[in-house]
Amino acid sequence: MKASEFIKLALANNHQLSVPQLNAERANVKYVIGQSGFNFPAAELEAYMLAVFATTGLTWSIGENLLYLSLDDNGQIEIKLTYLGAADLALGSNEIIAYQAWAIREGDTVKVSDGKLPIVSVCGLSPNRGALLGGLASALLPSGEYVTFDMTNDEIMSVAANGSEVWQSVYVDEMVKKQVLWRLLNHVAIESFEGFYNTAIGQCEAYRPIKILTSPVKASKFIASGIIENSASRFDSLLD
Repeated sequence: MKASEFIKLALANNHQLSVPQLNAERANVKYVIGQSGFNFPAAELEAYMLAVFATTGLTWSIGENLLYLSLDDNGQIEIKLTYLGAADLALGSNEIIAYQAWAIREGDTVKVSDGKLPIVSVCGLSPNRGALLGGLASALLPSGEYVTFDMTNDEIMSVAANGSEVWQSVYVDEMVKKQVLWRLLNHVAIESFEGFYNTAIGQCEAYRPIKILTSPVKASKFIASGIIENSASRFDSLLD
């Protein structure tokens, strides 16, 4: 695809896109493809990923960590949101104004009131400060009210049992925050999610490379945008 075609896609979706911006994103895309190990024609995969960028406005930068490549059950490429990408969509569409998440351990104190930001006092920063009890995530809605969701330790351990080795590392609290934030976003950012996937499918499907299968392919995943997602908290815009 020529640069002008990507710019037209962006304009059709109310995004401004210049040639220098497109070239910078092309470098991000090439890096992700190089790290992915997926056996698809690089030029076709690049065009598909740039089309997703142009239509949705979400970057492939590993520093932003908003998107990743995945394989579906048939071994075909698909685009997925990270929890940070999902949160960015929710913020950008004003479905939420701000969000915050916590891993709750023994010794922490929590006070939750309807429509208000939870008051959480953490007794330390180390994941070894006490046994894990659960997770909590809260978002400020445009109405001025807060909505809060939680996860029990049993629910978190069920996720961890099918997860990566990161769950056994010092980053376990960040993984807890990620999971409980997903639960929150799946209730308050439904329109954002539907809009993203409808756009990606409706406007980018024509660019998606299709692998001709000769034998069954086992589904697998590769998070091209990084191994560890750093934080599920955004303090800069969170109101008291």
